Amino acid sequence: MTPKKTDVQDLIIRTIGRVLADAAYLFTDVLDRIDDSAEIRNPIGVSLRFRGTPSGVGTLWVDAGLAQAATANMRGLDQAPASDDPRTLDTVRELLNILLGNLLTQLYGDTAVFELDVPQGLPRSALEEDRHSLNALWLMAEDTPLLFLLESEP
Repeated sequence: MTPKKTDVQDLIIRTIGRVLADAAYLFTDVLDRIDDSAEIRNPIGVSLRFRGTPSGVGTLWVDAGLAQAATANMRGLDQAPASDDPRTLDTVRELLNILLGNLLTQLYGDTAVFELDVPQGLPRSALEEDRHSLNALWLMAEDTPLLFLLESEP
């Protein structure tokens, strides 16, 4: 049996879908059941710490192929850059920045003030812990799984 999504999870899922569609022309579906097929084969991960009330961190993991498609779409490129092209990581950083800015406003209102750090790339080894987090939200974009985490501190 799949656990019921909370209202906050639903809001996060809708916001991710809207941001990816508006910013990168990528469309998402929710993965209700996570199994071994929900594997990010060539992962690119970024995290972004925010301070305010509350403080916390947002994390986004995508496959390099999805990051390449987002880079081409967002930059108007005819051809996607290589996965090791710095623009690919920069695109994932920018997507997380846009996503977290939208989410914090949706969750805490227009008057809440947050300070966001610069998004940081993550080592591939961090994916294993993140994929098993209770806060992990899995979606599909372009038939590729992606993972988002939002962890708040009081």
